[in-house]
Amino acid sequence: MDKSQVIMEDVPEIEVIENTWTSNIIQIGDTLISLKSNSQHTEAVMEIKDINSNERTIINYEISNISGKYTTNVYYDGELYNTYVTDYDPLDPEVTEKLLSTNTKNVFDEQATPMSTSYSWDGVSFVKGSGIKYPHPDYDAYTGEVWQNFYIPGNELKHHHISDTKSNTIANLAPIAAGAAIGAYMGQVAGAVLGAALGLILGNAVCSVLLDEEGCIWYWDSYQWNRIIIPVAPYIMNLPEYYRISAYTLWDAASIGNP
Repeated sequence: MDKSQVIMEDVPEIEVIENTWTSNIIQIGDTLISLKSNSQHTEAVMEIKDINSNERTIINYEISNISGKYTTNVYYDGELYNTYVTDYDPLDPEVTEKLLSTNTKNVFDEQATPMSTSYSWDGVSFVKGSGIKYPHPDYDAYTGEVWQNFYIPGNELKHHHISDTKSNTIANLAPIAAGAAIGAYMGQVAGAVLGAALGLILGNAVCSVLLDEEGCIWYWDSYQWNRIIIPVAPYIMNLPEYYRISAYTLWDAASIGNP
């Protein structure tokens, strides 16, 4: 693949306004995400707002901890629309960093005997194997650097890379807020609403494989958009037919498959 096909992206800036035990407030471009909870982390509310149009979405959470299992009830427009069970507190801003730290140590232990392989997927050179946290485009095949925001155009997908600085900023948020932040890069308020459920939908593994071995986040979306049925209220939205973050495909209405 011609290295000139790497396209730099002018992605929105991310500003962490507050990151405490009871409050995550972040702004990504024109999207303001506010996650606030009580001190016991049994109740929380997230507001996702477009600061230009004042469009906003409210999501409420009720969380119970029984024997180390956290059950999270998620309410949209006052109605319960899903329940998730995790081994971690989805409101704890230290959880993501701890899981990432543990996973990174395991990856670098493997790198003592690196055995990565290159292959083509969606017309893009990919790499996987020992020391690679999840399949993604091969850094050596392209001119994009870890500190840059770029995407690689494939046959059906855009292969997006979020810089190490922005990725690590996201990774230091509570899991729910981190998911909303990633989603905001895809689609402003609608994307943030989807991302808010990311840490819950994907289960315990999401935080540990959010960053790649270079400390960056990759995500994929398709050129084609359609009305997609998703596991998050309001359930049917106009979205890319394919959407994947790190090691997880959230939906694949285009039947593209996994790398």
